[in-house]
Amino acid sequence: MPSQRSQEELEAYIDETLRAHPEFQEGEEGEQLRRILMFSIGMPEVREMIEGALDELVVAKHIERLDQQSLKYCDVDSPEHRALESALYDVLQKAGDVLPDLVLNRGEVRVEPNPKPSVISKIFGKDFLPADHYVGTYLGKEKVVVKAILHAGARDAVWADRLKKEGEAWNRAWRKNKSYIVPIYGFIAQKKVMPWISAVYPKYDNGTVVQYLDNNPSTDHMRIIRRIAEGMNALHNMCIIHGDLRGANIVIDKHGNPLIGNFDLDHISNSRLYAYISQEESGRWRAPEMLEGRIPLASADVYMFAMTALEVLTHKEPYYYIERTSTVLEKIRKGVWPEEPKDAQVIQRGLHVGLWLVLSTCWMPDPGLRPEMKEVIHLLERYYPGRR
Repeated sequence: MPSQRSQEELEAYIDETLRAHPEFQEGEEGEQLRRILMFSIGMPEVREMIEGALDELVVAKHIERLDQQSLKYCDVDSPEHRALESALYDVLQKAGDVLPDLVLNRGEVRVEPNPKPSVISKIFGKDFLPADHYVGTYLGKEKVVVKAILHAGARDAVWADRLKKEGEAWNRAWRKNKSYIVPIYGFIAQKKVMPWISAVYPKYDNGTVVQYLDNNPSTDHMRIIRRIAEGMNALHNMCIIHGDLRGANIVIDKHGNPLIGNFDLDHISNSRLYAYISQEESGRWRAPEMLEGRIPLASADVYMFAMTALEVLTHKEPYYYIERTSTVLEKIRKGVWPEEPKDAQVIQRGLHVGLWLVLSTCWMPDPGLRPEMKEVIHLLERYYPGRR
């Protein structure tokens, strides 16, 4: 960190700044601000921004922005960088928010080796692409999932901007509905870190919804389904279409509640390869109009919700009794629904005639005949009152 000032000058500058804002002199906020001011010495641009933020009395939000910008002035492995990461993480935890700039190119995330095999490598062979999921550390303190977006090159500035806007819209919905939605921490767009732009999400120890239910079979399955429906309704109320709803994109928080994440980015991609990979991965849940290349609307989300509800009840993917995905996709195009499960265990979890009727209505081939999510919630409340 460049600085030519003496220790006395540093202390005088910090004390003068804090005296001008007595509300931040004491306690945790004062200590955080003191640390950030210390690192801003020798960086006039950052210092000016800090003082402007203080003058506007919106310190918490501006400290996030300033500290994030300050990271680029430090070597990523330096003590200064790590101290700034730690200070910023503490501020974010207290504010209950994420970094304001979702392009994480200042060392905010450290990606670890030993990645999971990629979906594309399973299709074309392991040498085609080593991995698309990694684990990383966010601001030096929190484990995160790093997911490669296979059609977006790390040096593609246009893609980075589009993804940033998508992420900002998603996080606006998250801020209003934190008990239903997973935030997106941002995107890494540095070729030296990853060859593709990669999305960064929190890592949840309970895993996905199906993993959790397998490990906790006595869980109230209908409560899980009801909360997924409420989360989807919250997204639709914010004019956000998920586009890839399925069990793999729903995680369970520490309280046992489902959180919806991993929104689909296929609708802003022109990559045929990515479209093919995406269908192989999630085609069993998709509405027939999506298989024809149409942009998903809220009605497509309703269709996928019903497939996900069936997955929750059976602990198996839709059409699990058909091995080839291409055969399943052909049945979906023809309007052939999944077979109604008759297992006593599935029925005990909540699948009866009334619920099957609700799911069947959501699977109507004509999108205009499917109910809205708020209507689905009303029907679930009728058959399963109080499951929240």
